[in-house]
Amino acid sequence: MKKGIALLLALALCCAGMAGAAAAETYTASAQGFGGQVSVTLNIDGDKLTDVTVEGTNETEGVGSRAIDTLPAAMVAAGTVEVEAVSGATVTSNAIKEAAAAALAQSGVALTAQEVDLTQNMTPGTYYGEAYGKWKEGTIEGERFGSPAIITPTKVAVTVDETSILSVEVLETSDNAGFIDPVIEQIPAAIVADQSIAVDVITGATMTSQAVLSGVAQALEQAGGNMVAFNIAKEHEPAPDEEFTCDTVVVGAGGSGTTAALRLVTQG
Repeated sequence: MKKGIALLLALALCCAGMAGAAAAETYTASAQGFGGQVSVTLNIDGDKLTDVTVEGTNETEGVGSRAIDTLPAAMVAAGTVEVEAVSGATVTSNAIKEAAAAALAQSGVALTAQEVDLTQNMTPGTYYGEAYGKWKEGTIEGERFGSPAIITPTKVAVTVDETSILSVEVLETSDNAGFIDPVIEQIPAAIVADQSIAVDVITGATMTSQAVLSGVAQALEQAGGNMVAFNIAKEHEPAPDEEFTCDTVVVGAGGSGTTAALRLVTQG
C-alpha cells in the first residue's frame, strides 16, 4: 500500500513538473535591420519574460552587434520589450524591438513589467577592453588616410571602485586623428559623468565612438558590472538653441558636398 501511495506521489510530482515546463512558451519573429533580417525569440512563462535571444549575422560588427548584445538582457531585466535603443545603433535596435513586439503579439500575453535592479557591486581595479573602429582588422584602406599600415584595435582602460566608474582612458587606436580626437575628448568624460555607456556617439565618428564603447563594455563586464544598469541612458536637459549667421552652408561631405565647398572657396 505504501509503495502504491509513493508511486502515485511520484507520478503527481512528475506531472506537475511537466505542466510547469509546458507553461513556458517560445515565440519568434523577424524585422528588417541595417544589414538584413533580425530574428528575436521570446521565452514567456505565464506573464513573465524569462529569456530573449537575438540573431542578426548581417548587422555591423561593433555597431548593430552592440544592440544585439545589450537589448536582450535589458528586456528580461525590465520584463518588457519596450526598452531604449542603443545609441549609434538605432536601426538595429528598432529592428530588435519591432521583432520582439511581433513575437509578443503572437503570444497574446500582457507582460508584467518589473523594476530594474540598478545596484553595482564591482571588484575595484583597472580593466581593459578593445574593439576595431573605423578600420577593421586586415584592411589596407586606412593607410591611405594616414592610419598605420597594420591596423590594431582601439584599446581602453577603465578604472572602477565597488559602485562606480572612476576613469576611462583610450590607450591606443589606429583610427584617423580627425575621427579619434573628438571621441577621446568627449566619450570617456561622458561615460564617467553619466555612469553609463549609453552615451551619444560623436556625429561623423560613429564607428570610432562605438569601438571605445565596446571596449569599455568589455572592461566593465570583467569588473563584474551590472551591464543592464550601465546601458541605461541618463536624461539631460535639452541644449539651448544656438543661432549662427553665415553666407553659405554645405550639408554633407560626400563627393557633391566636397565639390561644392571647394567651388565656393575658389570663388571667395
